[in-house]
Amino acid sequence: MKKVVLVWVSMLLLASCSRAVVDTTSQQYQTIVWQPDGSGWTQFDTNDPSKMDNPYTYIVPSWTVSAGGTVKVGIKQNSGSPMVLLGIVFGYVNSNNFWVLCINQANQTDSVWLYHWNGLLWQFVHAYPDNGIVLGAGVENDVSVTYATDGKSLTFYDNGTQIFPYGVTSGPSLTSTDTAVTKAGGISALAGTGVGFAVLMDSDENFPSTPMNARFKQY
Repeated sequence: MKKVVLVWVSMLLLASCSRAVVDTTSQQYQTIVWQPDGSGWTQFDTNDPSKMDNPYTYIVPSWTVSAGGTVKVGIKQNSGSPMVLLGIVFGYVNSNNFWVLCINQANQTDSVWLYHWNGLLWQFVHAYPDNGIVLGAGVENDVSVTYATDGKSLTFYDNGTQIFPYGVTSGPSLTSTDTAVTKAGGISALAGTGVGFAVLMDSDENFPSTPMNARFKQY
């Protein structure tokens, strides 16, 4: 997945926002979307080629954040391409306005990426240097977002280490003065309080022989 504006049909995203289990008619394919795995994690598991090049998000019911608060998600990728982006949904206003902070295990230089979804486009906003991401199948990495007490800026962390974005004029926080925020809809886009999980798959998965298997945990 390159640092470009990613274009997907809005309906695909909207269809993916609810929790569901989908088994295709072929015994070769299976998809388990946003289901508890019995050990405190939420699973996403598919080996269906038709699921590639699609975004999947899940907004956790009753999970919100307000000014001065922090939200954190634990992420484990057990199998699949390292090109998949796994992350936390935050600033969720509605299905046409939210942000995703995600891990890219294939890029060891800039391994945390920020996107904004505006209902039509996935806009790449920032790439963050690798401060603490641990590579490997089944390894847990945590990403978190802290809202300033005035509600006007955000600070990001991976595994407890503060992330410093490239090209941000105001330092380690994302604020209304940043060009990237202006392009992505302004600081009003940060007003959403919903939080959840995200899977952004590319077309390089080795389906059906190797499933994309991931786990997410709310902290």
